[in-house]
Amino acid sequence: MTGRVLKGLLVVTGLLVGLALAVLGEGRMRHLRALAGDALPPWSRALSPDAGCRAGQLADVTGLLPFGGPVDLRWQFAGIDLSGATYKVELADAAGAVDLEARVKVPFGAGWQALEFSRTEGMIDLALAYAAPRGLPLTGRLLVVDGSGVLDGTAKQFRSLALTGSLAEGRFDGFDLGRVRLALRNDAAGEWLGDVTADGGVLSLTARGRGRFDQSLFALEGEIAENPDMPEGWRRYLNQSLPKTGTGWSLPPEMDLDTPDFRVFGEH
Repeated sequence: MTGRVLKGLLVVTGLLVGLALAVLGEGRMRHLRALAGDALPPWSRALSPDAGCRAGQLADVTGLLPFGGPVDLRWQFAGIDLSGATYKVELADAAGAVDLEARVKVPFGAGWQALEFSRTEGMIDLALAYAAPRGLPLTGRLLVVDGSGVLDGTAKQFRSLALTGSLAEGRFDGFDLGRVRLALRNDAAGEWLGDVTADGGVLSLTARGRGRFDQSLFALEGEIAENPDMPEGWRRYLNQSLPKTGTGWSLPPEMDLDTPDFRVFGEH
């Protein structure tokens, strides 16, 4: 998931830089097509005819993102100063499942080595945009409150990252998750650190994960606390599968994003 997001950021920024160099000024994509014809890469066919370095749209970028689509990308030149050019970038779909925006700055000199993004905010409706593992539905609205950082496009890794959000009206397998809060950041060693808490519903959870963006396996620590509203099937599975503590159950020491085991939520 994180790899596809990273790939999406790289493509978006490369697109902006490429258009700036190839089209220049008030030029448009239709002019470039008239000149280059079939020499342009296949993905460029999804660019709107009036796309240029100031504004434009790329239709259906679903393959670059960790959620369903079709999702369109739009950009608008937002300003320039002595340090670089800034764009407002938006991701949205017709169904209203995805509505995200961010500011992306392409600094002069550093270019791909220091792509700055900030003021990232918006919403992803998981009921429409999320393919739940093993067919178990996670629904709700993932709210991105604020995101910022610096992406090294050459090394394909985040130099810095800070992202906070929450899950509104979250339900898993039909059960109310209550208040769910999330935070993601990276450290100086290039690892990501994530914190998730849930309370007020059927699940009382405190968890922290640590991993790398290019790996699906990550370390995990935390606890699922006893909760009188927890479905009995969940409690039976936890008793059989996780170490019991005085207040609940310890989480497994690691998890693989490619092969998560959510059988606990299917037996109630």
